[in-house]
Amino acid sequence: QFFESVETVKASFSIAQLDLSDGTAEASVVGTYDYVNTRSGRAEHRPVSFRATLRREGGAWRISAVR
Repeated sequence: QFFESVETVKASFSIAQLDLSDGTAEASVVGTYDYVNTRSGRAEHRPVSFRATLRREGGAWRISAVR
């Protein structure tokens, strides 16, 4: 629903905490969405945070779950 009512979205994320264990990782991710609200026409800023599970596959880390 959020993405249906916004345009020109810029997402910025960083890892606040990272726990590694045998080819998996749990990351606490924090960041912001900067966007234009299509209903009001105004630029807005929304903080976001979530947890992500990553798995090492070959030579790369891949996100396997977000919550």
